[in-house]
Amino acid sequence: MKGALRDGEIIAGALLAALGVYIFLQARAWALGDVDTLRRLPHVDDRTACVAAVSTSDRVRKLISRALDDWLIAVEDSLTRNRGTLAVQSMDRLLGENGGLAALRAKGYVVEGP
Repeated sequence: MKGALRDGEIIAGALLAALGVYIFLQARAWALGDVDTLRRLPHVDDRTACVAAVSTSDRVRKLISRALDDWLIAVEDSLTRNRGTLAVQSMDRLLGENGGLAALRAKGYVVEGP
């Protein structure tokens, strides 16, 4: 039993060290504005696990979806009304094939940058 526990401790330590390196690389890329590195790093989607834990009802899932849709509506409204605009959103919600930037591109917007 002691050997198994020791192996588990070694594995846990290695995972923690790897997570620390990942967080360091992500923080460094964010601070430097290195979008290419941010894209290459795996995106740990803690939000999905959290949402899955609380969204056992159809009503909650619809509320979450509506919140994301409302954000896009607010962005489009701001782009229509203003010469310049700023939208703030987490990188994991912006990047990727289902992210906010992809949704804006799908609607015909030209997205520069990330």
